[in-house]
Amino acid sequence: MNNQHRIKDATYRFLAICFLVFSLEIFYPPIMKYFTLTKNLLFPITAFTHIFAHATITHFIVNMLMLFFFGPELESIIGSRRFALLFIVAGVFAGVGQILMFGSGVIGASGAIMGIFGCLTVLNPRMRVYLFLVIPLELWMITLLYAWYDIFYLEIGTTEVAHIAHLIGLGIGAGYGYRLRKSF
Repeated sequence: MNNQHRIKDATYRFLAICFLVFSLEIFYPPIMKYFTLTKNLLFPITAFTHIFAHATITHFIVNMLMLFFFGPELESIIGSRRFALLFIVAGVFAGVGQILMFGSGVIGASGAIMGIFGCLTVLNPRMRVYLFLVIPLELWMITLLYAWYDIFYLEIGTTEVAHIAHLIGLGIGAGYGYRLRKSF
């Protein structure tokens, strides 16, 4: 196997795990008790497993598209091990932060995905991204817009989206990116 394929192993493994877990959710819904992170930590492993479950098909598709398009880019810069570490750490701390602040159950890779965004934004802020597939913007602009969106909706509290988890993941990713930037 050549190096170019190995570089993206972590991204594709995380995509496969998320697909497998989402399939299990559909065909055997009771399994969700092992994937929903709750404040009482009935199953402590959910601090990790919640990253791979998703609430709806839209939640799943959006997160997987973000991982598919941005994961390989970051993984090719920092390598598979660092990428996997960031994904897991950002996901775990984002989920735990969400339940500590709001107490409700949480599932999804959004905190981990925002960790990817934060790190990639620090390491490659001028990366060209097409908003809605047509509006060319630099990555730092997209990240800033997304952070503003999360802060806005966190303030008015009108959605069931884990906005604090997004912001925690973004912060962890940006911090990791600044740390790594010194070594590149």
